[in-house]
Amino acid sequence: GLEVAEQRPNGPPLEDIDAVVIGSAVYAGSWLSPARSFIRAHLAELRQLPVWVFSSGRVGTPPTPAEEPPEGIELAELVHARGHRTIVGRLDPAALGLGERALARLIGASTEDRRDWESIDRFADEIADELGSA
Repeated sequence: GLEVAEQRPNGPPLEDIDAVVIGSAVYAGSWLSPARSFIRAHLAELRQLPVWVFSSGRVGTPPTPAEEPPEGIELAELVHARGHRTIVGRLDPAALGLGERALARLIGASTEDRRDWESIDRFADEIADELGSA
């Protein structure tokens, strides 16, 4: 029942938006630069809106690395997010360079798609429920 629009970090300004869900892949423990830049460029606006944040980047079973990506948690706090979720990502070996593939093997990262779509759907439902009750 909610209208949703996907926007890239370098997209148009935040106008006529009632809530924001921001996510980024986590690479070598950090959010991608465009996502970090988006938050910093729109910080004042984001602090005035309901915001949820997700980090995607732990891969494999069990998810590696085991710890939550601290930068996602820090950015969620920065924008006063109503929630932060870390989801298991998918590692695409075709998009990796030689050194990156070696690092993935070293940490035992799986290239299988182990994303938990039920968990992702629950997160989306939680957001929709909260927005629907507002």
